[in-house]
Amino acid sequence: MFTKQKRRRSVPILLVAAALLIGGVLAWRARMNPPLPEAAQVVAVGAGHTAFIAADGSLWAWSDDGQTHRGDRPVQIGTESDWVSVSTGGSRTAAIRSDGSLWAWWHRNQPVRIGADNDWASVSVGLEHTVAMRADGSLWAWGRNGSGQLGDGTTETRDIPVRIGTESDWVSVSAGGWHTIATRSDGSLWTWGYNGSGELGDGTTERRDMPVQVGTDRDWASASAGFWYTAAVKADGSLWAWGNSRFEAAREEQLTPVRILGPI
Repeated sequence: MFTKQKRRRSVPILLVAAALLIGGVLAWRARMNPPLPEAAQVVAVGAGHTAFIAADGSLWAWSDDGQTHRGDRPVQIGTESDWVSVSTGGSRTAAIRSDGSLWAWWHRNQPVRIGADNDWASVSVGLEHTVAMRADGSLWAWGRNGSGQLGDGTTETRDIPVRIGTESDWVSVSAGGWHTIATRSDGSLWTWGYNGSGELGDGTTERRDMPVQVGTDRDWASASAGFWYTAAVKADGSLWAWGNSRFEAAREEQLTPVRILGPI
């Protein structure tokens, strides 16, 4: 009789234990796989990883490089919901929050703030270097610099942002594999860094450690740097490319911009 009562009492205990176990597993899964946001507003694709800012301002990322958030399901980066821009590169990511602070991270690391300034306006991550623009129009860069891609007149690696020149009229910037391209408020276009395939567009294949103007036109609206090529759009909507572009209109390496489409 004692044995039967003991067995009866043990059943509720087992049920409670099972419920606690299941609840713990479900809670763990909820933490590891939070519900995905319903909409995204900004997305950035790097070499093997992707990041996006959701409509609620939260930041998410996933990767297939075996290092950063591996898998086919995005995971949230931190708990903040005030991210406004993000850029991904080789294995690095950088993002700006609504207070103007700049953050960056590599592989599985969590975002680390870059300095204490609160006036960052935009950021672009290349293969091994990063460039960013402040609200005052000044341009800054850091990271590897073996090809002069930082544009500071050296080939020294920089662990903290270093200012590029003294100009304060930069309006956009894009970091590529080993070169950088940027536009100024007067519509001029500038590039620097590796130039073995003519990706700087200055008519040579010489490396440039400081910004060099692309031609003399002052109607450039936007530009993007790739690995061995560059593309840009003019104010009239025409699209141009140079370097090892492989575009239909530029099968071979082009040392100066070639029109791909748009008004003549």
